[in-house]
Amino acid sequence: HLLAAQYFEKTYDEDLRPYFAILSYHYRQSQNDAMALKFMVYSFRLSLSIGAIPEAHTLLEMVIDLDIKPLQLHGALLDVKEHLDTFSASVKDVEGSFAPQRNVDTASILDHVGSSGSSGSAHVRGLDGELGVDAMVRRVDRVLRTVAPFVQDVHDMENSDGAEPPRNNHEPEAMLQTARQSQAKQSAACIIL
Repeated sequence: HLLAAQYFEKTYDEDLRPYFAILSYHYRQSQNDAMALKFMVYSFRLSLSIGAIPEAHTLLEMVIDLDIKPLQLHGALLDVKEHLDTFSASVKDVEGSFAPQRNVDTASILDHVGSSGSSGSAHVRGLDGELGVDAMVRRVDRVLRTVAPFVQDVHDMENSDGAEPPRNNHEPEAMLQTARQSQAKQSAACIIL
């Protein structure tokens, strides 16, 4: 898988956008989660930019499920949140520009935005609830709140004068893994209901 990812990067280095998902898959399979994260975030941005909301939602969950350090996850989620906020603001701007002409709801606008991308409007039509942009923002915020104490601990350790003994490096990852498992169980329960 590592060789396949390196082949795609070398062969298509002029424009990797069509291969972001493939690259993230192969890096994930080769246990290189840092590179997988990089291409998942790129793929998320691309999906969001073309209005492929379900794909962006799936990629967001994949990023959250990666077995990476809280500091890496925090940085990636801040990037994701910034793009979600920008996308949401763009949709609201478009919604405002249509308002004087007729009453257009956000789903119609997302339908229009999605029709310009390769995913087509069929992927966006009828989206509401947990697949919407607002739901993704809430999900990112929840995970950021979960990760924030661990990130603060890392910053505190880096800024300390060395007087304090270092904390167990595995503790934050174990707590984050427990939080991920809890979220997965809650998601599974919602699907069953």
